[in-house]
Amino acid sequence: MTVPFNIAAKSVDEMLKAIQGTPMNERVYSERQTIFGVALGGPLGGAYCFWRTFNAIGKPKHARNAALAMIALLIVIIAAMFIPFFDNIPNGVFLFPQIGLAYGIYRSLLSDEIKTHIEAGKPVFDWGNTVAVSVLAAIITLVPLIALVFTMPDLFVSMTTKQYGTMKNEVLYDARSISDAEVDKIANALISVGFFDETAAKAVYAEKSGQRYTIAIACTEEVRDNPEMIEAHRELRDLVQQYFPSNRIVIELALDTPDNVFARLE
Repeated sequence: MTVPFNIAAKSVDEMLKAIQGTPMNERVYSERQTIFGVALGGPLGGAYCFWRTFNAIGKPKHARNAALAMIALLIVIIAAMFIPFFDNIPNGVFLFPQIGLAYGIYRSLLSDEIKTHIEAGKPVFDWGNTVAVSVLAAIITLVPLIALVFTMPDLFVSMTTKQYGTMKNEVLYDARSISDAEVDKIANALISVGFFDETAAKAVYAEKSGQRYTIAIACTEEVRDNPEMIEAHRELRDLVQQYFPSNRIVIELALDTPDNVFARLE
């Protein structure tokens, strides 16, 4: 990982040198600039700031270790995208460990030396450079992820189907948002209230958001145009709710596909 980052860092250096036209090997990033680089450019932005700053004060080993620590954090955050547990955590929460790690590294290893550096009249990167580096780091981070979303969407969706009873009633769900045990609990509730029976096979889509379970049922136009049938599904929701005292149950009625919702019962 050190070699590719070194090559990328040199490429960024050459670009910024062309823009500013001044030597950069003695310049450092201040604490505020480094935190800004992480906030806007993510761990990669922080990695570059540390790489430049530590090398400028003659500590190449620290430069490598700090950059690798930030890149390792980036890898962990990306890996978390594929772990179902993290789906229920707001994306903004992931910003705190990034800033925390950058702040810790800077305060423990750089604050005193950068203060001395500045007091000696040595150069500091300007904010234009900081913004440019941060934006470039954000682009380098996001472009591959966006490309993956469009070219390999299955990496971000894990659809699974479980069947119940001799009629093989089905629950379709995304394993990244809800566990097998929770799906079984929903299916057992549907069996107990008589929705899943042995007379006709039925299928639903289940998902979880926070403490709320949503059950989507595909219906025909006959159901959509019949208020009494919609009310019957509302009663179904009330019955299922009794099995989930700590969770909110929502039933969505959809025309043919789960995303074509015409009634939301909660």
